[in-house]
Amino acid sequence: VDKYIDFALDNNINAFVVDIKDNTSPGYESKVFEKYSKTNYENAASTFDEYKGFIKKLKDNGFYLIGRITVFKDSFFVKDHPEVAIIDTRDSSPFNHNGSYWPSGFQRLVWEFNVELAKEAVKEMGFNEIQFDYVRFPDRTIGLESQGIMNMNNTYDESKAEAIQAFLM
Repeated sequence: VDKYIDFALDNNINAFVVDIKDNTSPGYESKVFEKYSKTNYENAASTFDEYKGFIKKLKDNGFYLIGRITVFKDSFFVKDHPEVAIIDTRDSSPFNHNGSYWPSGFQRLVWEFNVELAKEAVKEMGFNEIQFDYVRFPDRTIGLESQGIMNMNNTYDESKAEAIQAFLM
């Protein structure tokens, strides 16, 4: 983290976007991971305290911190909760989209998990704001959906736009 701080100070950078969760790259041993997604917890890059120390060091140097959470692209969460995944109807397994598994944007458990993670990151780590990324459904899948190959696990019979809007609200 020291090299990033030095580089930022030398180049007039005043903010950092720091990954909290990026698909198969969880940042730290989050208490929320421990509760909702053991696989994210077990694959964390840092301990809770190490990560908190990195964030504190950045904040102590005056940087504005944005925590990034990939929401609807999370192979580890799907491993732990295949019941909320987008499903491949050919074999009833989670659908593999370009090497990743996506929990369905229609599923409230996915919403709850990511919101709780964001709240923890702000309260416990001190992030100034949260950037939700991959707040969408997988791209270039209309043909697969129309052929019935993908089951989006749409429990509430919502449009995709309605689901994403409701999550953001």
